[in-house]
Amino acid sequence: MVLASWELLWWCLNHAPASYVNLMTPNSTINERTRSSLELLYSISRELAAQLDLRELLQRILQLTLQAVGSAAGSILVIDESGQASEGAIAFEGKVHDHSMEQLRDTYEHGLAGWVVENRQAVLIEDTRKDKRWLRKPEEQDFEPGSAISVPLLAGEHVVGVLTLVRRQAGLFSQDDLALATAIADQAGIAVRNAQLFEETQSARQRYASLFEDNVDSILISDLEGNVTDANKRAESFLGYTIEQIGQLSVFSIHQPDDGQVPGDLTQLDPSQAISYDGLVRDSRGRMLPVEVHVKRMAIGAGSFIQWILRDISERLELAELRTDMTSMIFHDLRSPLGNIISSLEVLQSSFDDDDETIQSVLSIASRSSRRASRLVESLLDLDRLETNRAVLNKTEASIGALIAEAVDEIHPTAEARGQFLRMNLAPSLPAVSMDVDMIRRVLINLLENAVKYTSAGDHIDVSAELVDDQLEVSVRDNGPGISENDRDRIFDKFFRLSGESRPKGLGLGLAFCRLAVEAHGGRIWVDSEEGRGSTFKFTLPPS
Repeated sequence: MVLASWELLWWCLNHAPASYVNLMTPNSTINERTRSSLELLYSISRELAAQLDLRELLQRILQLTLQAVGSAAGSILVIDESGQASEGAIAFEGKVHDHSMEQLRDTYEHGLAGWVVENRQAVLIEDTRKDKRWLRKPEEQDFEPGSAISVPLLAGEHVVGVLTLVRRQAGLFSQDDLALATAIADQAGIAVRNAQLFEETQSARQRYASLFEDNVDSILISDLEGNVTDANKRAESFLGYTIEQIGQLSVFSIHQPDDGQVPGDLTQLDPSQAISYDGLVRDSRGRMLPVEVHVKRMAIGAGSFIQWILRDISERLELAELRTDMTSMIFHDLRSPLGNIISSLEVLQSSFDDDDETIQSVLSIASRSSRRASRLVESLLDLDRLETNRAVLNKTEASIGALIAEAVDEIHPTAEARGQFLRMNLAPSLPAVSMDVDMIRRVLINLLENAVKYTSAGDHIDVSAELVDDQLEVSVRDNGPGISENDRDRIFDKFFRLSGESRPKGLGLGLAFCRLAVEAHGGRIWVDSEEGRGSTFKFTLPPS
């Protein structure tokens, strides 16, 4: 804020010392010195108001003050929020000299300025050699000031700097000089704060411009009606339009927002909400390009605008499709040889005498391992189909009890080898379920295999089934290390694995398959767990 001329005059009349104003007669007039000082203050105020470069402003404040007061030397320092000198100027005989931050801080720490900032008041020292507040360093013998003035630069309640003036002899500063320096400092404090705010604004604007223009993602800024008001260089190259052409478009002609995420009336967009979704944009050639969209309402100046970040995900989708195709190809190629291996092992088991326990044991291990590999291949293929809604469920009426017994029988040899005990607890008269028997069998075996991995030798693994709220509920309980609350939902995500050196390693696909398979049957799956006290995996299936 800069005072108008009449405001400045009124301020000076109310704050200047009595020697500045002659109040001895009813027709008081401003004496010549007072008039000269007012004109000087007005001139300084106008000059400082026009200067926004902080360094040049400080130098000019110092030069004008030295000239006005007739001081031999002085300094002006800017004080940051932590109370340290952050910028400034030093002058001798009216000329500003080069300085370093070390010199400035030294002047501040070993001079009168520090006391002024701490006490927030102006001070006049008639003889610096007799005042303890003037802390000179012993090595400073080339210039011995005799008198000094130091005044704080205030902007509101904040001390933004300190102005110090010195003369070579004692007693050369008067109270009038102190009043004039204080009046100048009051104007300078406002000017310094304005320059600081301008620098902060410019710095923030430059940072934003750099982030905006150099961003690797396309960014559009639109008003609340969807009209594009600005775009960065990446948007220009990605969409194939010039900046001028983009500025004539509506966001809705380039991209159709997700109705479930972005309201049709952009004025209803919550400023505190950041929205993300995958979508498509149309480039200048009419091609539809896949993007990850981030939408945010923000305030720029007095207006509200919408920021649209368009992240090109075509390469990511191509890689995902390639990975899916390769995975599908590999697993399809594995199905045939695995089927041949399983059939061959069954023939061998029937060919050898049952009394030959060694051969039968080896063949049993090979047969179980082959079936496990086959289940893994089938589950991975189903995982891909379930994710893309391409899975075809071969549902038949079946008994969940019989299916649980088959799964337990499959896992029993592995659990027995680890010294674990499998227990079944099936409620009587369980209803039949319409389900893809092979898929649900793999869900059960997967859950049991996980329980075997995490259960210690000598402990029990319990499998139960009952009717709960007209839903068939199946649970598999282990005595493992348990799962933290933060991980209970994430363990059903694809490729998620629990951390910990003692935990078995895996691909993080088994539970993801279980979730998709159960949900495809209209059920749900979850885990009840407490760290250190085991886990109980449960899933439901609607009865027929």
